[in-house]
Amino acid sequence: MAVPSPSPRPTDSDDSHYNLSNKSQKRKMDRACDACRRRKTKCDGPKMRDNVCTNCLQSRKSCTYVETSKPRGPPKAYVTGLEDRLEKMEELLKRRWPDTDFSDELGPAVVIGCWKADSSTPGPSSSCGGGAKRDDSQVKSTPLARRTEPLFSPSVPLGFSSHLMLSPPVSKSRRAQGKTRQSSGDDLEPICPDPGSDVDVLVEDFEGKTLLSLRTTDANPAEESNHNRFHGASCSLGLLDVARKYKHLHTLDNGSNDGNSPAPSLGPHSLRRPECWQAPKWELQYEGLHMSSPEILPQVLSRFPPPDLCDTLIRLYFQHVNSQFPLLHRPTFERQWQQSLHERNAWFACLVMTLFSVASRWCDDLRVLPKSTTKQENGDIDWTRAGWDYFEVAVGIHRHRRSLIYPATLFEIQGFSLMAMFLRGTNSHALSWHLTSIGIRKAQDVGAHRRTVYHAKPNVVEELWKRAFWLLLGFDRIGSATLGRTCNVGEEDYDIDLPLEVDDEYWEAEEPSRAFRQPPGVPSRITAFNLWLKLTQIVAFTMRTVYATNPAKVIMGRPIGKPEQIVSQINAALTEWVDSVPDAFKWSGQGQDDLSSNLSATLYTTYYLTQMLIYRPFIPAPMSNNSTFPFPALSICTNAARSSARIIEEQLQRGLWNVPNLNAVSIVSASMLLVHVWDLKHKDRTERENGMDIDPPISCTVDPLLKDINIFIRALEWSSHRYEVVKPVL
Repeated sequence: MAVPSPSPRPTDSDDSHYNLSNKSQKRKMDRACDACRRRKTKCDGPKMRDNVCTNCLQSRKSCTYVETSKPRGPPKAYVTGLEDRLEKMEELLKRRWPDTDFSDELGPAVVIGCWKADSSTPGPSSSCGGGAKRDDSQVKSTPLARRTEPLFSPSVPLGFSSHLMLSPPVSKSRRAQGKTRQSSGDDLEPICPDPGSDVDVLVEDFEGKTLLSLRTTDANPAEESNHNRFHGASCSLGLLDVARKYKHLHTLDNGSNDGNSPAPSLGPHSLRRPECWQAPKWELQYEGLHMSSPEILPQVLSRFPPPDLCDTLIRLYFQHVNSQFPLLHRPTFERQWQQSLHERNAWFACLVMTLFSVASRWCDDLRVLPKSTTKQENGDIDWTRAGWDYFEVAVGIHRHRRSLIYPATLFEIQGFSLMAMFLRGTNSHALSWHLTSIGIRKAQDVGAHRRTVYHAKPNVVEELWKRAFWLLLGFDRIGSATLGRTCNVGEEDYDIDLPLEVDDEYWEAEEPSRAFRQPPGVPSRITAFNLWLKLTQIVAFTMRTVYATNPAKVIMGRPIGKPEQIVSQINAALTEWVDSVPDAFKWSGQGQDDLSSNLSATLYTTYYLTQMLIYRPFIPAPMSNNSTFPFPALSICTNAARSSARIIEEQLQRGLWNVPNLNAVSIVSASMLLVHVWDLKHKDRTERENGMDIDPPISCTVDPLLKDINIFIRALEWSSHRYEVVKPVL
């Protein structure tokens, strides 16, 4: 059997070379050689003869220990945390002293990533904050430009990732800062675009790849293509379009094009066959997409309430519902109603009927009840049936106008929000989660979740699209937490801006330059709505972390962290939220008008409800004293429940409008206080059995809790006359 030959040894000349290179190395080496350090490989030089490692012997390279180690900079997470804290500090300064300029003390503003735009070291004259302003496209092209939101709030720097960041990122390029939607058809897009860039498009009829625009309220779907849908950066159709353009350039370079034929996919002269890109008649018949819908609109109009009742329901809706959840723009809706749009547009008729169903809960007119409604055994009228006739008409429109093949209209998306809102107060409240899911998917189908679809200058239609999407998103988060289900959309799936904090009466103006401008010093009701949305963001994060189905999995490629780390992170977000509430919407209980007090009550009861949602899983089990959770979960939940009782007790006397939120807070808070009561009684019995003196008596602690429980019971009894979802709880 052949014996393996030993490894080749270096020649004499090589030995002399190695010996010569190591004459000056008299001391014992305790680190890797220069070559191994550059390649980041394991080095056995300090253990070898003459400190020559095996890697250098095999590669016949000089094994030296000359290069000095370069000091490592701070971790990237540490730098990012400092940047985020600085941004928050700047926002705090602007909020505290909005009219003060601190440029002299702090120096010019620095654009993140601008120092990488030039290889030379910038001097004072080339500071990023001074001189000519850099546009967003330059910042976006730099390698260090952050294209995604910060993964976690810097208040509590932790070693895990999340999406919990309430403050909007300031370094992300925004369309409102001057970026336009115009793009030249001659420019070639990158074959593999940056996922965070604004290259989201759709494929239209014969137009090829173009930017998507939201549909107007008067668009006729029968005249539109069923391919007008949102396509993101990973869509394969974009790669096909790039291939067509390369083919066109190749034709031009070879001189085989006479110069008169247009580029492919850029005009109506494409070779696409119309029968493949236009809707066939059977699709239109299946969808029922005639704008007037003559076979259904007469039946729908016959179910409309009398004109005086219509006006009453519209007034009640905007007073009690739209003030809390601003889905509709009142001047626009009233103008469309006065123009009898519901007699020509089936989707607007559907929207109006869902509005009537929601507003019926605030109406004492017997005409809002179904004709088949009978009195209860005690002789009272069953007001929980109010609005069901209008809701069934809206469902019938959805069944007839299936809208499965064609993109959704604004009225359809708005209708999903109101249908889900109505079902939240019924025994079929779980179905509202399905409706919000469908509405979100349909909104994504038309691109309403992407900032690239909206123009830089706000307009009524696009602001209504934003409101509709955000309301569906908020309902989805609250509904998912209520039912113990995962949210349908993650924060990485959208980048749409929050609704403009401008009230309805300031949207339109005689001078276009004054439109969408909130007067200084006048708090906007939309600010309260945006604050509520930020609370739902914390709820969604809690569902993804604290209530994760499989905690061993990861979020965004990193572990979610230990429970106490997650809770600390959420506590920081809650503290940030409380600090961001303006004085106009802070809960005071007195000195506020009805609208402001209701908005404040909704915000702070939702805040305490979120707090109980966070700590509820960490309440120790009965007769268990070995909890390792560092926070007193039961005490925190009890304090949150009692704080909610103070708000509800005060607001019930003045009139509480957000009844679904009242029901959720009352049920959870009463249950939490009952848990605390039985926990106290168990501890009292245990201490008495051990012969311990109890001072003060347990009744001094239990009696206040029972009084607060009675407050929640009274609130649920008050709402049970209109909301049948409460009756099984009582």
